[in-house]
Amino acid sequence: MRIYFKNTGLKILINNKKYNFNLEKDINVKKIRKKYNDLVSDISLSNYKNLEYWSNNISERNTITSDHFLDFCYINLINKHKKKEIKIFTNKLSIFFYFSKYSQIGVISKIQFYIHFLYEKIITFKKVLFFLIQNLFIHLFYCNKRFRKNLNNSVILQTWISDFNFKNSNFFDLYNFNLKKKLQNKNKNKIYTWLIFNKVKNLKNVFKIIRNKNNEFLIIGDYLNLIDYFRSILFYFKSKKINLKQKKNLKNKKILNLFNYYNSTSPITYAILFFYFIEKIRKFKNINFLCHHENNIPEKILISSIKKFKIKSKIVGFFHSTKPNNLLYTNYASYKEYLISP
Repeated sequence: MRIYFKNTGLKILINNKKYNFNLEKDINVKKIRKKYNDLVSDISLSNYKNLEYWSNNISERNTITSDHFLDFCYINLINKHKKKEIKIFTNKLSIFFYFSKYSQIGVISKIQFYIHFLYEKIITFKKVLFFLIQNLFIHLFYCNKRFRKNLNNSVILQTWISDFNFKNSNFFDLYNFNLKKKLQNKNKNKIYTWLIFNKVKNLKNVFKIIRNKNNEFLIIGDYLNLIDYFRSILFYFKSKKINLKQKKNLKNKKILNLFNYYNSTSPITYAILFFYFIEKIRKFKNINFLCHHENNIPEKILISSIKKFKIKSKIVGFFHSTKPNNLLYTNYASYKEYLISP
């Protein structure tokens, strides 16, 4: 088997003829899904006491934001034909790191793969720097301790926002719609909408609307200190110090190379700030969190943080969409993994 670097997802030649593959037909996706879930489960079982691990996208299995499972399917497709006269053309580093010691790769292609890897690493660190600068900017110019609320006996309704949520000086909750209004009719507790920023560009306009209706909204930046943003960077780097060798399945060098690559390029997430927010509000009692639960990193960090700081609260998670068959983040490999997962 020969592997060539080419700026494409995956192109396969078998006996010098293009192989027009169809993953749904050419491999047993259900079986591979089980195998992949077992591998992630082994990693989670080896690292579940490390709170930072749950911010690593390996733990998430999100097939919308990550190509991990797709790449794993590609690898299994190639393995199926590896004994044939096969040529692989790809820019997928997952394929390169998995097969690099067990296939023929020319010097030029190796250099191109490593340059591509360096580029990915630079992008990863660039995002870390951007995360720090952006959140420091928001904190310095738009956040203030005087906007903190007494969160005793409160309901915190979580929602993700962008510029589209703010029109004509009004806020429209595109995730929860009129849920807050219905809760207010039946609940005597104070209800705050926890705004989580997602691609907000017009910060000045957004914060003007937020502060004009300050009693309705909760911004975690109001509770954080400047040092917390730097602490979040350390949190991110700690998330990469995970154990990948403890379980038998992970002692396979090819599998180890693959997950080491995934670990090295795991991106930083805004949800890391949830940890420091929960740390700051731990003095309050009887907080009820309502959050979108898709078993992703934000939920994992929120739940883990509440457990760590032993906040007297209740978390109600709800799934706000249907579950397409290709989503893995609501899957567990075993009951044991379910028990240890946040």
